[in-house]
Amino acid sequence: MVRLKRSAPRSMSFSVTNDRSRFTKGSIESVQTALAIPVIICGLVLLFFLQAWRTTVIVLLSIPTSMLSTFFAMYLLGFSLNNISLIALALLVGILVDDSIVVLENIHRHPKMGEEPLLASVNGRNEIGVAAIAITLTDAVVFAPIAFVPGILGQFLREFGLTVVIATLFSLFISFTLVPLLAVHWLKPEKVDEINRSSRRKLTVPFHGFVPAWDAGLAGLQVFYQQVLSWSLAHRPILVMIGVVSLGSALAFIPLHLVGTEYAPIEYDRQFNIRVRMPPGTSLLGTDVAMADLENRLMLLPEVDGVFSSVGGQRSDSGRIGIQLIDKSDRDRSSLEVAEEARRIGRTIPGMIATASVSRSIGGSRNPLNIRILGDDLESLDGIASQVLDIVRSTPGTTDVRLEELSGVPELVAEADRSRVAPLGISSADLARGLRTAVTGSVVGRLERPGERHSDIRVKLDGAETMTPDQLGALPIYAPLTDSMVRLD
Repeated sequence: MVRLKRSAPRSMSFSVTNDRSRFTKGSIESVQTALAIPVIICGLVLLFFLQAWRTTVIVLLSIPTSMLSTFFAMYLLGFSLNNISLIALALLVGILVDDSIVVLENIHRHPKMGEEPLLASVNGRNEIGVAAIAITLTDAVVFAPIAFVPGILGQFLREFGLTVVIATLFSLFISFTLVPLLAVHWLKPEKVDEINRSSRRKLTVPFHGFVPAWDAGLAGLQVFYQQVLSWSLAHRPILVMIGVVSLGSALAFIPLHLVGTEYAPIEYDRQFNIRVRMPPGTSLLGTDVAMADLENRLMLLPEVDGVFSSVGGQRSDSGRIGIQLIDKSDRDRSSLEVAEEARRIGRTIPGMIATASVSRSIGGSRNPLNIRILGDDLESLDGIASQVLDIVRSTPGTTDVRLEELSGVPELVAEADRSRVAPLGISSADLARGLRTAVTGSVVGRLERPGERHSDIRVKLDGAETMTPDQLGALPIYAPLTDSMVRLD
């Protein structure tokens, strides 16, 4: 933008109308924040439960070590730090410390039994090794199939599934190597009790009476758990029935439509799009005037920061408006509410059909639901389509329901007056080329400048866009100037 402004005339102004990078950067920053917060909270939880700062540090070191190792594997696989992979890492924060906690707690028990540090680390790791492997492989076999989901969704979830599996396996490796190594040097047998007492004192000072109350709560929870466990073992049939009923209830949520389904959630960012459709056959000028009216009304909304319109394209009766909103903290309504207001404004413009679409996180169709009605009788199809349209519009939860015109874009059929054309020696092809030159223009040459892109020289009848069919048909045609071109007055 800076280079463009320097090279452009002073009378030309520039403004950014659509910057998706802001939304992408904001999403990445949000996920990074969500990744850092669980690490901090995880450290606090470990500190209160283990009540030893050295033990807490040993466990917490497994998180960055596992993640750095995962980054290297992601580099080899060609992955990037995007929303999908970062969400996978945020999900892994709790999983990465599971193996380390289990291994370290078991190692922590052996020095109290009088074992040397090295022997305590080896025996503690060996005793719990099979259980740690089982825990890790359970997570790996659950997430691994996600990486091989077919279709478009599989392309998005491939990085998610493989990132989770790789990081989980690295956490197991680190719990078997780094954790025992640090335990040998930091958890000396003669200092274990002293370290624990010192850590408890240091933890108690800033939190005053919280630590004793916490210990009392844990003791009460242990007693309650023992009572529940004893009752459960004495009433096993009841527990089995509760489990079966719970499983059946959970499985019934989807077929009973208690939980909705969709391809991808809607993103509430600072922009949305409006597609405009005017009656078939509307000229480009007419569509431009209607869209300019819609632009002016949209700019009056306090939430709108700017609009960018494109008129025409494949059809002269269609257009698109990109709407930029002000920051979310400065407005009272969400993107969906502003989009609904834009639809209402579009309905007030004669002949206009305005549909608003908000971005989806994993793409998807602009129209989530499309109904196709096929047949060989246009009149019957028109009637059936109108009935379906009424049914869909009356269905709760639907919006932007519209019917594509069965007749398509109107066309004008020109028939040559052979009694006038034949004496002049003009063929039907010559006549067609002449009409095309009059209405849409024909490229008759090329303008080239050194170092610049060439420009086509197009010949076109002045005012042909506003002529009626009768006026076009009344154009006098003269003898062809060349074999491939006729002259229209």
